[in-house]
Amino acid sequence: MIATVLTGRRATWIVLAFSVIALVLLAPVTGKLKSVQNNDAINYLPRGAQSTQVQQILAVLPGGNTADAVVVYARTGGLSGPDLARVAAARTAVTNGVDLAAPVGPLVGSTDHAAALFRVPLTSASDALPDKVSRIRDLAASTGGLQVAVTGPGAAKVDATNQFAGVDLTLLLAAAAVVALLLLLIYRSPILWLLPLVSGGLAVVVAMSATYALARWAGLTVTALSSGILYVLVFGVGTDYALLLVSRYREQLRRHDDHRHAMAQAMRSAVPPILASAATVVLSLCCLLFASVNSDRGLGPVLAAGQKAYRARGGHASGTTGAQRRRNEQNNTAHHDPNTPPE
Repeated sequence: MIATVLTGRRATWIVLAFSVIALVLLAPVTGKLKSVQNNDAINYLPRGAQSTQVQQILAVLPGGNTADAVVVYARTGGLSGPDLARVAAARTAVTNGVDLAAPVGPLVGSTDHAAALFRVPLTSASDALPDKVSRIRDLAASTGGLQVAVTGPGAAKVDATNQFAGVDLTLLLAAAAVVALLLLLIYRSPILWLLPLVSGGLAVVVAMSATYALARWAGLTVTALSSGILYVLVFGVGTDYALLLVSRYREQLRRHDDHRHAMAQAMRSAVPPILASAATVVLSLCCLLFASVNSDRGLGPVLAAGQKAYRARGGHASGTTGAQRRRNEQNNTAHHDPNTPPE
C-alpha cells in the first residue's frame, strides 16, 4: 500500500515540490558548515593523553588563548644596518596595523647576525586569525632582497587550516564524476544516471544542514576531514542503493506493463534490505561515539547523518522520479512477459 502511494502520480509532484523547498531553505545553511569546523590540534589527541591535559590547562591560564606569529628575516652573509632598519620599520608597521593580544616582542638577532625575528601575539580563538596572519605577511613583505617568513603557532594553525581550502569542492566533484561514470556504464541511459546524482546532491545539502545543526547546538565536533568524507559517503551509499532499486525495477518491467506498478513492486522488494543496510551502517558509525579522539568521535554522527539523509531523501526521490522517467526506456529491456521470472 505504501509503495503504491509513493509511486503514484501525485506523490511524484509532492516529492519534487518538497525537494525544491528543501533546497531553497537549506542551501544557505550549507555554507555555514565551515564556520563550525574545529581543526584545533587538541581534537586529534586522545582524551587521556598528557598533551591533551596540557592544552586544557593552557586554555585557562593567562595568555593561554594566544597563538604567536613569528616574523623571521634573514640574509646570507649577515644582516646589514639598512636591513635591520627595514626589519624595525616592519615591526612598527605590524604593531600599528594589526589588532594584537599583547605588545609585539622585541627584535632578537642570531649570534652570527644572519637572521633576526620578532614575536607577534595573536588571539588563537579569534575567527579573524587568518586575516591577521595574512595582514602580517603583507606588512612584513621582503624588501631589499631580504628573506622573510612568518611562522610560529598562529601562522602554522592558519596554514594547516588552509591546506583544506577547496578540498570539499574537490572531493564533491571527484565523487560525483566517479559515480556518474559508473552509472553511465551500468545503466547505459542518457537520463537515468542523472537521477541518483541529483538525489545525492540534495542528500548532501540535507546532511550538511543536519551536521551544522548538531555542531551549532549539540556541541558536535566537526572537522574538515569529517565533512569531506561526508560527500564521498553520501554518493557511495546512494549509488549502491540506486543500483539495487533500479535493478529490481528493471526486473519488474519484464513482468508488468504499468511502469508505476513495476516501481511499486520494486520498492516492496528493495526497500527492506536498503533500510536494513542503512540501519546497520548508522549503528556501526555511531560506535565511533565511544572513540577517545574528538575528531573520531564526531566523525560517527556526521557520517550517520549523511547516511540517513540519503535513505530519507535520495533513495525515495530516485525511486519515485525514476518511475516517471523510465517509461520511455522500456524498449531497452525485454518485452513485457507476465511469466518472465526475476533475474
